[in-house]
Amino acid sequence: MENGYPQPIIESYKLIYIYMRTIKFRGLQKGKNADGSPKKWVFGYLTRDKKRDWTEVGEDDGYLYFIQHTDILSTQVERESVGQFTGLIDKNGKEIYEGDIVECVDETKHKIIWSDYYACFCLSDRPYIGLNEQDMENYEVISNIYENPELLEVK
Repeated sequence: MENGYPQPIIESYKLIYIYMRTIKFRGLQKGKNADGSPKKWVFGYLTRDKKRDWTEVGEDDGYLYFIQHTDILSTQVERESVGQFTGLIDKNGKEIYEGDIVECVDETKHKIIWSDYYACFCLSDRPYIGLNEQDMENYEVISNIYENPELLEVK
């Protein structure tokens, strides 16, 4: 994308616009900080590595998950906390990730999920409607399901 606009590609005499989004992930660092500070979010590319020692394999899938945040540094993250960037920005300019909790202008709260069936990011209670840039001016990221799951609880 140059100047914020999709770049046209001519293929077989048809003009096709390619919309490209940044592919990146986030995850909560695994383990505890030595100084007792809270875990931090790590942003970058997702990698996973097969566990070498099968005694480590428990209820998970047998892989260790890492976010590579520089060319040479990566941090192990909690598998359950990994979420992909949707390519969308909320009304305040904050990036929206899978697992975020957003609040609509009508004060309803929704979780952002990926729908395998519809192959799109959507609201958990409306998986048949994909998210788009125009809708995001009505939403604000208020937290995520890993740090504040109680925000989605019905009172």
